[in-house]
Amino acid sequence: MNFQPFAFYVAALAGGILIQNWLGFSAYKLGFFLFLVLLILIFTFFKGLKNLFVFTSLASILMVGAIVFSFHKLPESIDEISLQKVGIKVKVKEFLKPSEKYQKYTGEILNADNSTINHQKILLYIPKDKPLIFPGQNVLLKGSLQAVPPALNPHQFDYQNYLKHKEIGLQVFAREIKVTDESLNTSGWFWKQKTQIKKRLEKNQFSTTSQLFIASLGLGDRTDFSAELTQKLSFAGVIHLFAISGLHVGIVFGLMMILGLPLLRFPYGRKLRIVFSLLMIWLYAWFIGFSPSVTRAALMLTIYYATFLLQRPTNIYHTLCLAAFILLLIQPHQLFDVGFLLSFLAVFFIVYFNPIREKFKMKIPKRWRKIYDIAVISLFAQLGVMPVILYYFGNFSFLFLFANILLILLAGFLVILSLLLVGWVIVADAPQILVKTVNFGMEMIYQLIDFFAHQDGFIVQNISWNWVQILAWLSALIFMKKILEKHAIQPVLGLLCCVVLFESARWVETYQAEQKKELIVFHQYQGSVLGWRDGRELRVFYKGENIKDLRDFILKPYIRKEKIKALEIFEFGEDFAQGKFHKIGSKIKLGETRISLMPPNTNASYIIEKDESQWRIIDGISYQNKIEKANKNFLIYKTQEKGALILRNF
Repeated sequence: MNFQPFAFYVAALAGGILIQNWLGFSAYKLGFFLFLVLLILIFTFFKGLKNLFVFTSLASILMVGAIVFSFHKLPESIDEISLQKVGIKVKVKEFLKPSEKYQKYTGEILNADNSTINHQKILLYIPKDKPLIFPGQNVLLKGSLQAVPPALNPHQFDYQNYLKHKEIGLQVFAREIKVTDESLNTSGWFWKQKTQIKKRLEKNQFSTTSQLFIASLGLGDRTDFSAELTQKLSFAGVIHLFAISGLHVGIVFGLMMILGLPLLRFPYGRKLRIVFSLLMIWLYAWFIGFSPSVTRAALMLTIYYATFLLQRPTNIYHTLCLAAFILLLIQPHQLFDVGFLLSFLAVFFIVYFNPIREKFKMKIPKRWRKIYDIAVISLFAQLGVMPVILYYFGNFSFLFLFANILLILLAGFLVILSLLLVGWVIVADAPQILVKTVNFGMEMIYQLIDFFAHQDGFIVQNISWNWVQILAWLSALIFMKKILEKHAIQPVLGLLCCVVLFESARWVETYQAEQKKELIVFHQYQGSVLGWRDGRELRVFYKGENIKDLRDFILKPYIRKEKIKALEIFEFGEDFAQGKFHKIGSKIKLGETRISLMPPNTNASYIIEKDESQWRIIDGISYQNKIEKANKNFLIYKTQEKGALILRNF
């Protein structure tokens, strides 16, 4: 506790947030418990009971975390709102990455017929043929409103849960839109300027690649990145270089420190220079729109240099903990943001392994030390974030070392160049020789990224780690540093324990996967998907047209999380037999279970007869059909409402 006290307080705050997210205590209970804990805290302080005071203070912080999270939790009534035609007034808050058909925004409901949803945050889908709107504007919308639906297939990305942690529980697909208040807030003004700047870049004949990279690095705007480009950046291991983050904040801070060199001539020049650079960083964050990654980096820099300004000893671990504590206190939902975890893990392991980097640096010739620093810092950061990336995304590129060495050397130049080009096109047209040079350079960078992205042998895909494996890996890194530092036997034993724990967790998960037998009626809009899973093999019977969406959005998440090794896809009418599973035409026999596919005179996609009961399954392809009401002879199951149907125990 005396060594890194802030770490314990951050853990207590995070623990309170997690407990409240899982158990959802009422505000009255939390307030009562906090009152009791504070009374005990005061008593232990005056009685000098040091150890009890420490534990009570941690308990009070835990209660604070739970209370803060309860203030940011969506009301449960939101989930009960079904599809309805509405007219609502909304204040636009934020511009999001558009989809194929819609511009997307977040907003706050100002006025609705259902007063219970007033002042709730909402996701807006505006058709692309409608004029652009900007944050700060008030708009009247007519369209279809509903609660954000949950994931309807196993292990599919849960957009409802993602938005819940942004305090958004409703969505509306607008048919008509009317702007009632043209005034913009600061964010809206900046977004409008960004839109104008992007038009100026296009007018100046910058190539599409140049426009995307300049907008990303100079404006912090990746809304025009295609899914293909994002995937290439991810596979090349350099996506973080094109998302405004701590790296870019550090580059801008370094540039401001250089520009602030004349301040050293004045009294207190060193402090003035730091204050000037920090103010410029926060101005930059304001211009970018206070994105979470930029805000985190700016806050860390501010806390770190505040200790210097206050003439206090600097401790980077205290900086990290205090930054995390402040961010979670202001917005507790950040604890569930993968970007939050990646940022702090990357910085922690860079700092944690820094003594090892410095130890071996002296053995490197001076001319190679810059490349050595980039390579080793990238290695430590990627080792720290790799398990989280595999847990959430399932892909990891081992080319990050080569790609980062080449592109980080260019990153500072590209950021500064992008900022200068943005400033240039604001005041005047860029000379064509400059435009052509930039287009050539950006195209070369894109080709390099494309080359790295297609080295499939270095890219791990469809890997899923569980939380036990993540903790074992991170603990192994802790022991690895101690081994490199001390060459002692104790950390070696700790590392071996981590390896055993990791492999045990993998073996248990694999064993469980091999024992599973499941019949799955997946949900797909305008399609029918039936899966038979036997151990780590999956057979899918499909009726529909878009097989790419089937693979990418329905089967791929299931295959990754369930550790499926073999996949076969059949047409709906094909025959197949394996073990207890026998399919002939439109009839399936599975032990004592009987399944009819597309049964006549029912308008259902399947009839399942099991244990003397009959289920009529309505999936995406039959959802719009007129269906009889359930009665004593059969039950109705709609995948549109309840998600995929999974039957086990055959």
